Amino acid sequence: MLRQCSPVPQLSLGRFTRMSTPIIKNFWLTLLVLLCAHTAVCFAADRLFTSRYTAPPDAAPVETTTPEEKARGVTSFTMVTRRIERPFSVVFYTLAGYIGLLAAAVWALFTRMQSH
Repeated sequence: MLRQCSPVPQLSLGRFTRMSTPIIKNFWLTLLVLLCAHTAVCFAADRLFTSRYTAPPDAAPVETTTPEEKARGVTSFTMVTRRIERPFSVVFYTLAGYIGLLAAAVWALFTRMQSH
């Protein structure tokens, strides 16, 4: 004879239900795994899609004299030694992922506090 089982064990508290402790532990473990996976993907995306430029040691300085400085007889130069450009999509993906994981954790804590 087949016995019908509930897919998610829940404790009944009238019209409210709360998830049992093993489910909450699985949720936190899943959230931790997702955090690690998201961090690894973000690190890989940063390495693949970010352009880095390091100037050679013998690079010439770039003149950045403004018209006001020229009128006073002053000149100014700038050395670009290092430059990093990240695509906005990588930054947005990283921030959105961490915000989503944080929202899930806050939601779990809020519902846990509300059920006690």
